[in-house]
Amino acid sequence: MQIENENAVNNSDKIAQLLVNSDHPPTLLKVQNEDLEKYFLRSIKETGGM
Repeated sequence: MQIENENAVNNSDKIAQLLVNSDHPPTLLKVQNEDLEKYFLRSIKETGGM
């Protein structure tokens, strides 16, 4: 599952708690930040520039 909502990403501990409370404990919860270079390359690739 990938969540890109900024509020959810900034409150990953609350997301984990909601999952645990709904009997779906996460086996891995990782917040991954994208640096500017990776963002730029991904954006170009998605728009067909590469």
